[in-house]
Amino acid sequence: MEKHNGYFKKIDWVFQNKGKIREAIKEAREGTSKHRESNGSGVSDPTASQAVQNVMPLRFVKIDDGILEWPEAWMRVVDMFYGICDSVLIDVMESKYAEEPYQQTCDRIGISQPTRSRYWGKVRHLQELCAVQEGLIRIC
Repeated sequence: MEKHNGYFKKIDWVFQNKGKIREAIKEAREGTSKHRESNGSGVSDPTASQAVQNVMPLRFVKIDDGILEWPEAWMRVVDMFYGICDSVLIDVMESKYAEEPYQQTCDRIGISQPTRSRYWGKVRHLQELCAVQEGLIRIC
């Protein structure tokens, strides 16, 4: 169960910081930050070296005081999740991350507390499945 909680902690962090992550990816791709690893491609031509770096996935980006490995894959998880969820699930997730009181969420979108809890469980399950599909977490 502890592994499971660690996965959800990381998933929550990614979803809550998706804007910062996208900005760090953009900066790394544009070469305006120190997010990139050294080339290590063995290519001496600077143009070819840049081309190699542009097609290789980013290994990590630095966000605040932390490092996120495979940030582009994590953003695919976020995009995949938003692509498969309806507006009510997204609203439940965003209200939970915004720490909105559950009564307020339920009143605002017209659902009961048990329904909100079921929706939150579905959000967690779909987030986890998206991360598994991208190979970012393993079940075993």
